[in-house]
Amino acid sequence: MPRPPTSRPVRLWAIRGALGIAVLAALGLGRVISDAWPTGDSPEASFVRHGQVGDTVRLRYADVSVDRVAATGSLATVAGGARTSGIWLVVDLTVVARQRPLAAPRITITDASGRIFSPDNRSGYLFTPAQTGIPWHVRVPVEMPQGDLVGLVLRLTGNTEDNRRDDVASIDLGIDRSAAERLEQEHAAVEVRQGGPDPLTAAGVSS
Repeated sequence: MPRPPTSRPVRLWAIRGALGIAVLAALGLGRVISDAWPTGDSPEASFVRHGQVGDTVRLRYADVSVDRVAATGSLATVAGGARTSGIWLVVDLTVVARQRPLAAPRITITDASGRIFSPDNRSGYLFTPAQTGIPWHVRVPVEMPQGDLVGLVLRLTGNTEDNRRDDVASIDLGIDRSAAERLEQEHAAVEVRQGGPDPLTAAGVSS
């Protein structure tokens, strides 16, 4: 007895057609996502906002500017002082928080080789929460190796744990070879105090 004709070819073509439509839809969605999200290795990459010394870099959560860059071999801190066999790079920032206080941003220095350096407790650095709408003056000392100041970049993120799909400030500190040589000759102790609304005295001058 002959077997009834199967509907498998019809089903197969229907499945293939549905898959084709799904792929096209996914490709269209991918174009929308790539336009809306930052491009790069990951769709969750940070939105990097670039600037130079003196520029105001506008972020979702704050306006940030580097006001001054100095260097020294010793810091004057509340605990007494801190010396280094390398060099203390001292960066003065002004931060104006948006919408809510900025409590604990992550601030790092990246050298020309991509190595990342952070402030440590020995330097006396303390970022107290920047109050909303008030210029908050912060001194950031970072211990660096001698002879490694050319091409340094400061990066600031609003969250110490996770900055995916969020704004990141990337500020070129403007240190070429001649500026690096000048900075490495600075020896006056620099006072380090917690951030606040009071303007900072010039870095490189003991207070």
